[in-house]
Amino acid sequence: MDTLGRRFDVKLNDVPDHLLHRSTLLYYVLCALILLATDAPGVLDSYPLSVAVLFWVVGFATYIALYPPALLTVALLQSRFVRIPMPMPLLCVLTLVPSVGLAQTVGDALTGSESHVFAPTRFLTLLLTVHPMETIYSRFVLPKVKEQTTSAKARALLQKPRCVSVGTQRLEVCRILHVAAQEHFIRIQLEDSHILHRARLSDLVAQTEPQDGIQPHRSWWVSRSAKPRLDRDGQRHVLILEDETVVPVARSRLRAIEKWLKDDDANQHMAAAE
Repeated sequence: MDTLGRRFDVKLNDVPDHLLHRSTLLYYVLCALILLATDAPGVLDSYPLSVAVLFWVVGFATYIALYPPALLTVALLQSRFVRIPMPMPLLCVLTLVPSVGLAQTVGDALTGSESHVFAPTRFLTLLLTVHPMETIYSRFVLPKVKEQTTSAKARALLQKPRCVSVGTQRLEVCRILHVAAQEHFIRIQLEDSHILHRARLSDLVAQTEPQDGIQPHRSWWVSRSAKPRLDRDGQRHVLILEDETVVPVARSRLRAIEKWLKDDDANQHMAAAE
């Protein structure tokens, strides 16, 4: 939760991708230049320019390196106790204190002097400089980074052939057009043939990813390879597939279908642009 009370969730396995994203790296450079230029805690008053630059490099690198472990600690505490939002100012302090401490130790060792960057007034000035940078990142940069990271992972899934198990067979998902449940069997329509197998539709759907296709009705699963489009048949909505198969759309799943089609179209346009 940031200073303005806005909550946001970050998945731990996405943190490395977010921190190493191009937009994040550019933001790092901008923040580092601002910190060096403003010299909020007065580092240049204690060290020569070369050591002051090293101070900021060590401190900034340590700060970034400590963020994933800090988030992991928060996640573990939330999983074992009450899920309380972690205020960003507190997270900032927890990572900033050891970062400044290490940077000051390196600077003092190189100059043989004893600086006072950790003095309360100086540290507070630094905190009031760093935390707004965090808030700007979480509010304006991170949402775009998350969107681009998600799209990149979706495209990677689409490019990598994946398979589902049907009895003793392994079928590439990209070959499947649609699957229909028929009593105790499922009818799998492939590009050039079909398979009738005794199985549950839910077992097959569980092996797929959202990018592979969608279940518009409890008895149907439709692949993106079938190139579905939403249409109406009288009072009900249906999906019309490229092979002219008409698939019913449950009213409760209409909104999810519309969103999936919109997202799929956006991913295809993005992939084409690249």
